[in-house]
Amino acid sequence: MPPDSNRNALVHAVDASRQTRSPALHSLIERAALLRRLDSGLRRQLSEPWATWFCVANVRSDALVLVTGQPAVANRLRTEQSRLLAIASAFWPEPLTQLVVKTVPEPPVPSETPSKPLSPAAAKHLRSAAAATTDPELRELLSRLASLAE
Repeated sequence: MPPDSNRNALVHAVDASRQTRSPALHSLIERAALLRRLDSGLRRQLSEPWATWFCVANVRSDALVLVTGQPAVANRLRTEQSRLLAIASAFWPEPLTQLVVKTVPEPPVPSETPSKPLSPAAAKHLRSAAAATTDPELRELLSRLASLAE
């Protein structure tokens, strides 16, 4: 979704929470909006490659928590602690005095290797299992799976 539509959705959610008079929900949505503003403000102030490799995860009392998937980026963010805290304080209502940088490993990229086709022996066993079962749905699934080997 483009940033404007995300922002509009958040504005509508804040308005809806006000209308339902749910203080807990309203508070949660306002905090999410503050964190989002802090994240985008920080990204705008940093150079392009660094700005794309981290995100604001949270603010705990006076600590800004950033998350990245790369240890080199985490080290760079830690060296820029005073600058980051000064920038972040402009976007957060309370003063921020600590920086916590978490490194979360990125999920592995799925391999593009095609799956191996079923062997004729596997197809034979699947057909036998299909014939032996009394459940018609399972029989159909096993038969379809066996047909993939052919």
